Amino acid sequence: MNQLGTLIKEISFFKERNIVETFELREISKALLVEKFKPGEQVCEYGEIGNKFYIILRGSVRVDIPEVR
Repeated sequence: MNQLGTLIKEISFFKERNIVETFELREISKALLVEKFKPGEQVCEYGEIGNKFYIILRGSVRVDIPEVR
């Protein structure tokens, strides 16, 4: 199993779904893409429909939620 499979196996989202089989991990790993963002770069806009699942390998993320008045 590759490094991504090992990483995926340790993520709570996948643990909770009992995804531990080598075949499943390999298939998930094949679908992953590496994306790099610059510091401060906005990844998505609040309220837009998501179509990706992000796994942060290095760095950090900030989530800004607008105030409801």
